[in-house]
Amino acid sequence: MQITSMHFKATASAKLANASLQAALNRLQGNFVRGRADRVAELGNYEEIRTAAAAIRDRALANLDLYLREFERNATARGTVVHWAGSRSDVNAIVCEIARRHGAKKAVKSKSMVTEECALNDALAAAGIEVVETDLGEYILQLAREPPSHIVAPVVHKSRDEVSDLFHEKHGTPRKTDIAALAREAREMLRLAEDARLSHGYLENQVFSTAVQRGKEIIWRRAVPNSGRPVMNDFVPSMGSSTQTNSASGLSAPYSSPITPWVG
Repeated sequence: MQITSMHFKATASAKLANASLQAALNRLQGNFVRGRADRVAELGNYEEIRTAAAAIRDRALANLDLYLREFERNATARGTVVHWAGSRSDVNAIVCEIARRHGAKKAVKSKSMVTEECALNDALAAAGIEVVETDLGEYILQLAREPPSHIVAPVVHKSRDEVSDLFHEKHGTPRKTDIAALAREAREMLRLAEDARLSHGYLENQVFSTAVQRGKEIIWRRAVPNSGRPVMNDFVPSMGSSTQTNSASGLSAPYSSPITPWVG
């Protein structure tokens, strides 16, 4: 992922004049924002739930080193290999080595912002491994050779007509404009034999970890400050109740609402 903030003003001026982009963003305000508001309205205690979730997140981050070590112990005891990486180049090297060791020629990925940050796709391609994105938005961007524009809705900047033209060009199929038909076409194109599957976990907008599922191997990006404790941008677990225990790690915690790191 390239840093482009130094070009923000020039880029913003150009994009404000882009009629197709502005139309897409106007639809976002009507659909995305309204959809969220409708879901919030269905909950009678939304703010209470939000506050509780924030408290769980804060407690998890405050004790992150303990959770990571506990997960590592339990996961290792169950046959999972855990790797610690100090930089994005380390992450890429470890993933490529795992793929090489297993003879993987194709990486079928789920949506992952951390792999965008690490430029993992480029590293895999350089190692001779074909990368296929399976999230619909990320798949569209892969075909268009564009980076994501939003962490939740990565392809929000594209219109239906642009996606229709893209599928027609890249798939060699008749042009379609029906959204369900476009999604079905993408799904048909993505029914591939899997050599390796890459997944990730994230909490809100903080994305920390990437896991390689084949061979039960997990990679955690880890910055190593002077204290030796992982900083907060290292690992994001999924949330779970006190009764949940991850089958791969057996992780438990002495809290009423512990976190449960996810392994596919």
